[in-house]
Amino acid sequence: MDHYFRRPDGQVVRRSRAVADGEISERPPPAPAGAVEISAEEGIAAFAAAAEGVEQVRSADRAAANEARCGVYDEAIDLGFSEAAASAISGYRPA
Repeated sequence: MDHYFRRPDGQVVRRSRAVADGEISERPPPAPAGAVEISAEEGIAAFAAAAEGVEQVRSADRAAANEARCGVYDEAIDLGFSEAAASAISGYRPA
């Protein structure tokens, strides 16, 4: 069973009970220094929000990288390269 804790800086951490010789400890995991235990629902929601934030950043990074590749492609075309060469140079694949 997982236990969720909120640290003083707002970070949420998940800890599980210890397993020894295939047996799950009856004692809950110790809280990180200064942290307070929160409900599983709150912890799961915090992890889901963090995962969504990471995906938004990754999506923005992918879009920026594609835009940069498109710019290099356009510059190569403007310089007289063929579409195939511009695509190979830039990594951009026009639709």
